[in-house]
Amino acid sequence: MADITPRKQTCIVTLYTDAGYTQKQIGNITGVTQGGISKILRRYNRTGDIKRYINMADITPRKQTCIVTLYTDAGYTQKQIGNITGVTQGGISKILRRYNRTGDVSTGRIGMCGRKRKTTARDDS
Repeated sequence: MADITPRKQTCIVTLYTDAGYTQKQIGNITGVTQGGISKILRRYNRTGDIKRYINMADITPRKQTCIVTLYTDAGYTQKQIGNITGVTQGGISKILRRYNRTGDVSTGRIGMCGRKRKTTARDDS
């Protein structure tokens, strides 16, 4: 599964969705096992993309709120949430840490960030 290129994965999804081939026929054409094809198609149906996981930059505030809700209210584990949303467990952990620390899922800065002051308040006045 790891050696299947994104281009081949796109081809598999296209053959299945647009051309109507079965998984067995796709396996004969591409040389990929039926189990590998099944994983690719499940991922595509779940996330709408062939990428295995979604980057942290691509996670919308709405999806972040969904992740927090699944964890806090529905009681899903981080791994289960990852399978549902297509976000890595590390990304889910970051979102939940931020939520526990601030009570919000926004990605704004927390506390004093950036370069330390070179002057004091007395020097500035």
